[in-house]
Amino acid sequence: MVTSSQPGVANGLDSRLQTLWKHDGTRGTGESDLILGASMICGNPLRVEHEVRLLEEGGIDLLHFDIMDGNLVPRIGLAPELVKAVRRITDLPFDAHLMLANPEPYIPVFADAGADIIIIHAEATIHLPRLLR
Repeated sequence: MVTSSQPGVANGLDSRLQTLWKHDGTRGTGESDLILGASMICGNPLRVEHEVRLLEEGGIDLLHFDIMDGNLVPRIGLAPELVKAVRRITDLPFDAHLMLANPEPYIPVFADAGADIIIIHAEATIHLPRLLR
């Protein structure tokens, strides 16, 4: 079970994710209370390392990965191999947005690939209460 004294942050999460929270428990990393994430689906897959470096230099707070299977949504998106490859080149927090018709078997796959946050759609599973445990 996920528990926390800070909203949305599980006890024991690594420092990548904890840097997204101020010491008083509110969101944000600097002067602003906003967290800025960049969607990796918009990037050039042939220049992913260069683009990640530019995002880091620009002060991005996290990287967002749209994972689509062509069933829950009509498009096919990114794979766990990309998440794993990008994890090797940056310490930024990652969120994986699983737009999958059957997300259950893929949650550990993306967690193992390096996702710090995993987002699923409630309508994608009949086992939502079990997944939230």
